[in-house]
Amino acid sequence: MRFLYYYPSYSAPSGGNKQLRLQGQILTELGHEVFLIRDEKYFDHPSEYEDDHLYSIPLPLWGKPIADALGQLQKEDVLVLPEGKLDSVLPACISTRARIVINNQNGFYALRYFPRDRALCRRIDAVISNSPYNCTVSRVAYQIPTSKLFYVPHWVVRGNFELSALETIPKQLGICYMPRKLPEIVDRVRMATQKLYPEVPWIEIDKVPESVVAERFRTYSMFFAAQHLEGCPLTALEAMACGCLVAGFPGTENFTHPYAKEGNGYWAKDNDVDSAIRCVAKMIEDSRSNPAKVNAIQENGIHTSQNYSKQSVSQALKRFVAGLEFGVGTGRADDRKMIRPVSQEQWVWSDYAYAQRKMYHYGRLKGFGGQLASALAFLRNVGKRGA
Repeated sequence: MRFLYYYPSYSAPSGGNKQLRLQGQILTELGHEVFLIRDEKYFDHPSEYEDDHLYSIPLPLWGKPIADALGQLQKEDVLVLPEGKLDSVLPACISTRARIVINNQNGFYALRYFPRDRALCRRIDAVISNSPYNCTVSRVAYQIPTSKLFYVPHWVVRGNFELSALETIPKQLGICYMPRKLPEIVDRVRMATQKLYPEVPWIEIDKVPESVVAERFRTYSMFFAAQHLEGCPLTALEAMACGCLVAGFPGTENFTHPYAKEGNGYWAKDNDVDSAIRCVAKMIEDSRSNPAKVNAIQENGIHTSQNYSKQSVSQALKRFVAGLEFGVGTGRADDRKMIRPVSQEQWVWSDYAYAQRKMYHYGRLKGFGGQLASALAFLRNVGKRGA
């Protein structure tokens, strides 16, 4: 079986792109052909968007841009599309004979970029997601049956994030963080805690290779996780794997989180700045005065990260491939007749001018009670800002 992963062109490191490459590496080891298939933007500026050096996970590149390659793919091929910008990417791909699989690694993007035309979702042969929450999001956003959903976890424990080297690594008191995630909330938490603990530095881990991220996790003792509806954020798991204490937001509100549990971190109420400040302060105080508790939380975090091993991913991908081989998503030809293909010119314009959209399906996920609670919370926050 041949897999072609559509690979978005970013000039900065992306956890999603890294996991995409890791999936491709394992599928290659399982005996399948795997290619990265990229857009015109990459071929116009390869030096700007070539990012192999950020991950050291090489995969062969399909020789043509995706818009030119779609017509060459066969029905035995599997075209894997990311959940981001799916509202513009999926319409451009429906004319291909290949099977289409959505790789939903981020529930926020899945809810934000689900296709405008609901009929397009009939063209989706299967979806792989990295958490039960994101599987639920996929089922609602793409309106597909559970028989087309496959759980494929992150591969965390590897290379720079191996656990064996941690025993001799001393930890300095410091908090690593990702400044681009919920930036306004993170700034408020950071500034408030720096007033309380000015001697504790905050260290950015954004826009650097994963080797640098791992080095900072191994050097400093804490990580602040700013997560919002992602479903299974990668960075907190990588911090746990390196023995960091983790404080912050689980990011799934009232839905069950795959790994943020009592005992493996200092978890705050989602998007609640005051709650996050208290959790970070507690983490710092425990680091100074309660080594037994800190050691227990670190051990629980490391144990949590071990659930995201190469073996777990390999077993999940085997189940996914077996599902495809046994005919998941049949009836593609009939579905394709119902949908009008999109021209290459429309592809280019939609790629650069996609619409910013509200996440309508999130209301369906939460139900009336959840929507009412969110509305009350929003009004409360507005009142606080006004005061």
